[in-house]
Amino acid sequence: MQKFLSSKNVLILIIVVGLLSKLWALAITPEAAYNDSLYHLSIVKEILDQKTLSLPEIDVPPPLYYAFFASALILSQLSLTLFTSKMVPLVLSLVQLSLAFVVFRKLFPQHYLAALAFFVSVPWLTRFGAVNYTEAISVVFVFSSMFLIMKLQEKKQTFFLAILSLSTRLAIFLIMWNIITQGRSTFKY
Repeated sequence: MQKFLSSKNVLILIIVVGLLSKLWALAITPEAAYNDSLYHLSIVKEILDQKTLSLPEIDVPPPLYYAFFASALILSQLSLTLFTSKMVPLVLSLVQLSLAFVVFRKLFPQHYLAALAFFVSVPWLTRFGAVNYTEAISVVFVFSSMFLIMKLQEKKQTFFLAILSLSTRLAIFLIMWNIITQGRSTFKY
């Protein structure tokens, strides 16, 4: 019993339970569970119907998620159905987990299972990863950026790291600017 309860086995058990909870949430959570998900799907449907993305006057998240989702459906020649609406969160979850494993293995070579167990068991990612939320692609980009930075550091590519650093500072500035300018209209209620 002592051997089974080793820290490595417990972490692997947490990871397995976390993965099963993600699959369970994906299987049972309807898209109507969260109203934003239906809004995101309606934008994807509009792109598929009109073959263009028209941004309304209201606040809309950056259109990359919609472009990604619609492009995947167009390239695969599938229509927007209940099954295909669940495929994008599934694919994004798999990419998130793969990138998290690679990044954590590089960052914490001795303790990557602990980091992965924490990541897999985060309720926010499990809950909202089961439906079409634009934040799912954000997690992919965060881990992709971390992976890119680590690869550039390994190869001592200081020029590209400097460019990436500048783009990061610009991104932070743009996020803050968006919060300042859009925040006022968002919190009028």
